[in-house]
Amino acid sequence: AAGARATLLTDAAVVSRYLEQLLVAARALLTSRPLAETLHVLLRLGNHLNVGTANGNAQGYRVLATLAKASDLKAHNTAERATLIDFLVEVLENHLPHLLHTPAELKPVAEVERIDYDWVRSEVERLQSSVDAVRAELTYAKLRAESGAVPHLHVGVNADGRARVHVYTDRFEAEMGPFLEEAAAAAEKARAAHSQFVATFPELVVYFGESPDSCTPPELFGGLCRYLRDFEAAVSRMRARKEKTGTSELPVVAPAL
Repeated sequence: AAGARATLLTDAAVVSRYLEQLLVAARALLTSRPLAETLHVLLRLGNHLNVGTANGNAQGYRVLATLAKASDLKAHNTAERATLIDFLVEVLENHLPHLLHTPAELKPVAEVERIDYDWVRSEVERLQSSVDAVRAELTYAKLRAESGAVPHLHVGVNADGRARVHVYTDRFEAEMGPFLEEAAAAAEKARAAHSQFVATFPELVVYFGESPDSCTPPELFGGLCRYLRDFEAAVSRMRARKEKTGTSELPVVAPAL
């Protein structure tokens, strides 16, 4: 029982920490001016490359799909097989070099890529269910004590088929009372953090031009983390090219979106 109590509190602390990280990452994305400026430059670059086509005067775009395409599209007539991200970095180096540090500002985003949001969501529900179960057991113990019943054994069966034995005594009530208060507070903290994230996430999705009905946290954070990694890799290639040739310019026309 002591082990189960410790596990519940530990799990609640982990869930709350993960949710706080998700909230910090969401706020970082919503408030990052360098990211917004970089995405605007990418829009202008795309319009320039698509001039004369139906896509040449876009006022906005679905960010995740566009960033994925920008990472995948490669120019064929260069040994470097440069992507559109490479050309974006070249433009920034020549005109807005301060934006090359955007990934460093968004480190909180990289920290949440491995968080299993489905697990977090299910744990929030499980924690509350566990607290409700403890509360019910404690209520039963108090009722028996008030009725003058002597301590007794209660035998049940766990989900794995093993026997579960509870002894209801004054000691049980004395131990579980403080634990229930602590566990309820921990579960409520996780629930409140999850509610805050659920309220914030649709705003984040719309901000990046996606649909709140279909875009999930793993998709959004995963797609943006991939872009930030590709962006940093392109910056490294640009600096290596500049050191070797004395110029950051790519000897090829950028691929169109």
